[in-house]
Amino acid sequence: MVGGRERCWAKLDASADAQASPHREATRFVSCSQPLAGAWLRMLPSAPAKRIRSAEFTWALQRRLGLHVTGPAAEVAEQLRHTGVHVDHLGDYFTAKGDHKVPHDRSLRVWHDMAQASATSDVVMGDKEKPEVYNIYNDTHVLDLGEPFQGKGGVDRVVENKVFDPTSESRPNASCGRRGHTHAFGNTEERAIWGNRGVQACEGACVWDHTHGGGRVAEHRGDYHDAIHVKRNEFWLILMEIFGGLAPEGVKLFDLYKQRAQSGVDRTEYVATDAAARKFAPHWAQLLSAAVVVGDAARSIRAVAKVRRDLVHRTPAPRAAARPARVEGAGA
Repeated sequence: MVGGRERCWAKLDASADAQASPHREATRFVSCSQPLAGAWLRMLPSAPAKRIRSAEFTWALQRRLGLHVTGPAAEVAEQLRHTGVHVDHLGDYFTAKGDHKVPHDRSLRVWHDMAQASATSDVVMGDKEKPEVYNIYNDTHVLDLGEPFQGKGGVDRVVENKVFDPTSESRPNASCGRRGHTHAFGNTEERAIWGNRGVQACEGACVWDHTHGGGRVAEHRGDYHDAIHVKRNEFWLILMEIFGGLAPEGVKLFDLYKQRAQSGVDRTEYVATDAAARKFAPHWAQLLSAAVVVGDAARSIRAVAKVRRDLVHRTPAPRAAARPARVEGAGA
């Protein structure tokens, strides 16, 4: 059965037109199968924060199902192909061109509001324009969220939020694996750990081999080395993928906030008419999933509009036909 399934995904990937990433369709399927990846589809438009524009919903659904994107994106992609630009049919080109901060910033706001709903003190959100204010948590990188004295033993809780595209080819170095077509978060988790927690040096006769789980690894200090190893704060690394899935460490933090709300105070403003989301977990799961998926759709649609404007400005205007010169004596 496994062999047949792998052959099926290999056939889909081989037949996909102009795909930038190997195993793209298998990676999408695995990513869409993770916790919270489908929560946004269960969200009713019962409040302004839960309403999705039609264009963004269409884009998000086409991307989730692996369909060719339609509408302006398809038109602009066809124009680009006529100019010799290699553009896929699934929207990856425009997603890569979009502002990568949008899904991150939207999901970070949801995490902040979720934590604040059950917190006993103010939840801090980092500001990169004032890094000196947040050195008490970590002085090598501006944190995303901070909860003073909320960690085990009364230490500060420091949270970093990451939203990555599993179909993207970008990775910090060759030691980070590319196994998203067979493992959940196989294209993104090592990258997040390497950049934030860091890795210890490991001796070996050859470079690290993911298949055998052994080999040589160079030491790398992550962005939160000071928070983890010097200030001894409690560090949480939240990882989400643009299809809405939440990695295991993020699931644990989500459950921690849920348990804190059940045993303490819950300031969440629920919608009385939304029976499916009148509890902490479904309410915030829907908002968190939508923040990432719809945020990715919004930035991709804006990228389509920008590429279209660039094409219009780059295309020379047709020159007016020259008027025939008048011959003297004509018509005399």
